[in-house]
Amino acid sequence: MISCKDVAGEVLRADGPLPFRRRLSLAFHFLLCSGCRDFRRQVGSLGTVVRHLIQREQKLSDQELGQIIERVKGE
Repeated sequence: MISCKDVAGEVLRADGPLPFRRRLSLAFHFLLCSGCRDFRRQVGSLGTVVRHLIQREQKLSDQELGQIIERVKGE
């Protein structure tokens, strides 16, 4: 079985699609490991926040940033 360390590397890697067997290994690991599922969700949420900030192209107050993060968490 794939290790949590390997899963974290795959989640953070963004250089194209994975081979079928690797995707299958990851899917199986995510079924069994809530920590890795949470990590994947958190990385996705962070990406959403970053994309939102880039689109706005302006500085946000701490309160505004907190509101965005809370909205993303709710998705």
